[in-house]
Amino acid sequence: MQKRFQNNAPEVRARNSIYNWMDMNVYHHLSNTFRAQVGYAYGTITYNRSPIDFRGDRPIALDGVQRDRQNVITFGFRGIFLNYKVILNLRDQVIRSKSNSRAFNFNGNKAMLMLQVGPFRKLSADFTYRIVAHNLGVYQTPEFGYELTEVRSDDQSGITLGVEYDISDQVSLHLGYERIENTVFFTKEFYEKNVFNTRLKIKF
Repeated sequence: MQKRFQNNAPEVRARNSIYNWMDMNVYHHLSNTFRAQVGYAYGTITYNRSPIDFRGDRPIALDGVQRDRQNVITFGFRGIFLNYKVILNLRDQVIRSKSNSRAFNFNGNKAMLMLQVGPFRKLSADFTYRIVAHNLGVYQTPEFGYELTEVRSDDQSGITLGVEYDISDQVSLHLGYERIENTVFFTKEFYEKNVFNTRLKIKF
């Protein structure tokens, strides 16, 4: 899989990147209703900026472009209840990211709980809770340049709620809400985001 990220805003233009990803997952059915998952993924991210090293606690731009390499190990579990009316997914990802720019090395962990309910009389719902934690040794702020620290933790938590109603066999109305709380990597500031969305799904 390849994903391209592009943002022309001046404050984040350096984040333009090309992202490549490949993964492998193994599933083991413990029973008809319970399934375990183990997976491994490897990804590379190439940015449009030079890698950075530090000499005497001062940032030094190196030749070439920044490349990050990520290794991700996934552990998962799925349970099915009430004759496929309730599905529970638990997933945990251990992330190790190594970059040729020391400012972007990190270890991380991403845990997710996903619950799907329905449909009950044309009504179904889904709920996702996730928490992400990154430990970084070096980080960047645009106001003060590059800074060094022994331990830096960036955290994110969020919930996603969705409700869907089948108006007919071909048409469904979906209402969604997402809330994210995050520590901004570059500015060390905290922000919250609330998103509401409405979608009309039509099957042909």
